[in-house]
Amino acid sequence: DRIRTSINVLGDAVGAGIVDHLCRKELAEKDAETERELDEAVEEYTRRISSPSSPTESEPAGSERRRISKKRMSVAAAMRLHENVSPLSSTIASAAIADHPKTFPFRTTSMNEPLEDIDA
Repeated sequence: DRIRTSINVLGDAVGAGIVDHLCRKELAEKDAETERELDEAVEEYTRRISSPSSPTESEPAGSERRRISKKRMSVAAAMRLHENVSPLSSTIASAAIADHPKTFPFRTTSMNEPLEDIDA
């Protein structure tokens, strides 16, 4: 049984090597394309974040803009994709804020009173 498992693992490794060899150029092109798209998204996101909200708050011409890390941008990109899939997500996200008393109109206790445990 161990020999059969070892042979299966070796076969899988050989198959993965063949696929990697045949698709390496295509995978490199896709990686480069994804990297370019991510760079463009980071630049756009940085531009949106750093743009002033009013014309009186404009930055000097020589100032540098803050660059968002790609790791943070991947999270932002995933959230953006989720928003595109579900148009209600922005409504749901705003309703998920538990601090706001208007969020839950059916709640009858004040914010300082503890809620009773329904599992008890």
